[in-house]
Amino acid sequence: MKKTNVFFVLFFAIGLTNQLHAQVSLADSLFKKGQWASAAKEYNNYLQNNPKDKPGLQLNKIGQCYFNLQQYEESIAAYKKSVGYNGSSGIMYNIACIYNKLSKTDSALVWLDNAVTAGYTQYQSTLDDEDLKSLHDNEKFKTILVKIKKSFSPCSFQLESQQFNFWIGEWKVYNPQGQQSGTSKIDQILNECVILENWTDYFGNNGKSFNFYNSTTKEWQQTWVDDKGGTTEFINGTYIDNAMRFQSSRPIVNGAGKNGIRRLTFFNVNKNEVRQLGEISIDNGNSWTVEYDLKYVREK
Repeated sequence: MKKTNVFFVLFFAIGLTNQLHAQVSLADSLFKKGQWASAAKEYNNYLQNNPKDKPGLQLNKIGQCYFNLQQYEESIAAYKKSVGYNGSSGIMYNIACIYNKLSKTDSALVWLDNAVTAGYTQYQSTLDDEDLKSLHDNEKFKTILVKIKKSFSPCSFQLESQQFNFWIGEWKVYNPQGQQSGTSKIDQILNECVILENWTDYFGNNGKSFNFYNSTTKEWQQTWVDDKGGTTEFINGTYIDNAMRFQSSRPIVNGAGKNGIRRLTFFNVNKNEVRQLGEISIDNGNSWTVEYDLKYVREK
């Protein structure tokens, strides 16, 4: 008798699960077809019968349905409930856009700021969004936009990350005898977080270096790699007296088999000239010998 009751309960649970699965599948199908009113109805019915199955996701879809139906107040209500479950910065952003469509500027700005605080970082899409165009002259919007850009591109607002910008450009590079040693194109990449060197010497050999300010160590680093597999890493980079100064991260062995250390200095001579000085010491930094001394002359 007890076994019969167990099977009855099991079959009932399976049947209910299948019914709920069919219901959400129907809602998803209607959503994909753009049948917004019917989809919203099915999602709402599904939540009433199964309120614990990803309610934030279902409410987000309900909010989208109402938005497409231009039932903006209902859309906001659904989106707000969704935020209560998952705190999505993207949904907060949607709420801000809808409030602005309703000409409720203060509420739009509050929710946009909430979105940024929650991690929203889409700077360009915010700037281009037609739903927010009317806010472009609003001072609070401008302040929030700066906050978004700082989250999206923090290095562009970090003064230390801009210290090596004097090296950016296209250069002809000469040795102390005035002979051209090569060319170098220096770019700023990864939202202004990295200075990328693209070097080609007189014989066509290539190399690249990645230079960046490490926010954890509060120092600059450089990693050099050439097309022969050679690598050198410089650390402890600091910008002092118009010069970026590095030191090699590990000992190197010179031609005589003695351990040594390197240091590398970039002198910001003027806007059209940079001097790159490589030195080596085999007596633990008591004396230094020049490895190379290069003059960069700006082309662009």
